[in-house]
Amino acid sequence: MAGDATGSVMRAGDVGRAARRDLQFRIPRKPVVRLGLRARPDEGGWIVDGARKSQVLGGAFAREHMGSLLEACDGTRTLDEIGEAT
Repeated sequence: MAGDATGSVMRAGDVGRAARRDLQFRIPRKPVVRLGLRARPDEGGWIVDGARKSQVLGGAFAREHMGSLLEACDGTRTLDEIGEAT
């Protein structure tokens, strides 16, 4: 099994156990875009700034749906409501 540059390996079972116990793996009932993040449209998709490194979200989904998805993740809507809004 291959690891990263540090030789660290995480097996699927480890991830499964963590997902059952770790709150960071849980999807919130009413998702909200993290405070301090700023998303801006770019010709290829979206750029998200405010974390350690900016992230580029590209492709058809990003171009067509990311704006409405980010707008819907305002902390007032459930996942079902976000699905309906986007």
